[in-house]
Amino acid sequence: MTGSNSVDASNANNANNANNANNANNANNANNANGLSTASRGIGMTPTIKPANPETPNGKPTPVEDQYWHNNEWPAANPVAYKTPSPNSGPVRIQNIYKDTNGPEFDKRFWSPMNWGFSYMIDFAVRFDKKKINLWPVWADPKKGQKNWSANNPPVRDELTELARLIEYRPGMLAEGIDQRNNVEDFFRGILSYTRFTHPNTSKIVGLAQEAATLAVMKNKREYARPRPSQLSPNLMPPIDPPQHAAFPSGHATQCYTLWQVYNELSGGRLVASHYGEVDPATGKREKLSRDPYLEMAERIARNREVMGLHYPSDSQAGK
Repeated sequence: MTGSNSVDASNANNANNANNANNANNANNANNANGLSTASRGIGMTPTIKPANPETPNGKPTPVEDQYWHNNEWPAANPVAYKTPSPNSGPVRIQNIYKDTNGPEFDKRFWSPMNWGFSYMIDFAVRFDKKKINLWPVWADPKKGQKNWSANNPPVRDELTELARLIEYRPGMLAEGIDQRNNVEDFFRGILSYTRFTHPNTSKIVGLAQEAATLAVMKNKREYARPRPSQLSPNLMPPIDPPQHAAFPSGHATQCYTLWQVYNELSGGRLVASHYGEVDPATGKREKLSRDPYLEMAERIARNREVMGLHYPSDSQAGK
């Protein structure tokens, strides 16, 4: 029994390590998508290329097994450099080994899109704080004496029922939904396959829009203070821990519908296509439809958050 338990514990540890590694990789991928630096430079001691004793005292080559190499830090202390050709010249001090550069100013080329956007948030906050937007659904408006977010409120009960019915769709969308936790821009970028390197200005505008949407939604989340669906319904069991902030409005919906508008503004709406739907029995004519990939991506991501049990449909509508 002891041996079996040890194996089980070992397997559990291996599984945890694998999960941690995957989480780290996912975080790196998300950071790369957002243009954030993920470089890690653990500079230690590196052996020199040439051995310190290439020859024996007899002038013959030293066998490899008898060779040794100096360790170099950074900057490399070997080979030793001297100031002048004179035999009496002193060594170059370590801070003077490499020449300094005259770098450019830290202009926007060096900023990640998200950090560039974040740098404007104080300006956005001043303007946004003056805007008063009533997002209360009619059935939850406290000014009308409603029961707010209570599970006993029939519209809330209907939403919880819908979310429970959506659980059966989780297996088909779970990998996608998890990828969208911190990385919605990648799904929009896939529509036109641009990167922060091919379209740096677009990336920065998108980063600014995402930061602005986040700031706006967080202020509203604090004011509306709606509990997460899983706090009311044990049926839901979200596949991931809900974010540690209120549900209403949906942050993902707010970000994605903001990006929908940004991309259409930048592209002049060139990807919007016209089609026709079903025949209207009353008129005998087909309804004219408009298909917009950016809008449909926003709707998809917001809906995925509902399927995962993290948001109510009315959260997504408020985000829009």
